[in-house]
Amino acid sequence: MGSNVLALEPVRNLHHDGKPDRAEVEAAVRTIIRWSGDDPDREGLIETPARVTRALEEASSVTLRTRQQCCKSPLTRPKAMTR
Repeated sequence: MGSNVLALEPVRNLHHDGKPDRAEVEAAVRTIIRWSGDDPDREGLIETPARVTRALEEASSVTLRTRQQCCKSPLTRPKAMTR
């Protein structure tokens, strides 16, 4: 296994239901900020992990609503589903 896969192994074990909680997502964003060479505790970045997490939640809820709406409309269903 590559070193990247091994590095992720402890993180995989944190998720009991397969979906990370808000704190884990915010921690991941802080890690990305550090990875990019910046300080997540810098004044202009302190709230960034929470903002990114909210944006991801909003994007995923819009995607889910769009998929649900598409499946309700007979015009957008694949032909196999309308029979």
